[in-house]
Amino acid sequence: MNWWRPGDSFDESSDRIYYGVPLVNDQRKQVEILNFYQVPGPSLLVSESIEVAEKPVEPGSKGEYTNLSRRLFNLPVTVDLKLQVPSILQLDDGKLPKDVQQMLSDVGVAVPTDIGITSESPRNLWSFTATIDGRKRVFRIRYEPQYWDVYQEQVEFRERVEHLWVYR
Repeated sequence: MNWWRPGDSFDESSDRIYYGVPLVNDQRKQVEILNFYQVPGPSLLVSESIEVAEKPVEPGSKGEYTNLSRRLFNLPVTVDLKLQVPSILQLDDGKLPKDVQQMLSDVGVAVPTDIGITSESPRNLWSFTATIDGRKRVFRIRYEPQYWDVYQEQVEFRERVEHLWVYR
């Protein structure tokens, strides 16, 4: 629980205790405060699809396949003081961010650093394909705001935040 009481330099007669996270007009300062209090913000959801044979496949036949999909991890990303998400800029440029590559490695998926990223929906959804252990795997990375996000240089609250307070 976070609480704050204005000091004598703000309002010496106030003894009210405020609960929650400060709400300010300066959007860059707001991002700094939300990061400081570790309020869950934007994140990248990484999942994979694996093509698996449904029935035994005879040599030379096409066989029947299905795609199995699983969520690998949800990686919180940082918003810089320019109100941009560096990981998204890298993905939009077709590059895999180092923190995503490290998390993939941590879950046992070794992906080359020079893998090509395809933007399916700019600033929102990306994918890449890799052959790992002889299987073709399709990885999808989706941008997912949690409690807050930055949209057109404004901080937007997406989920209910229990307490916000304004100070002067």
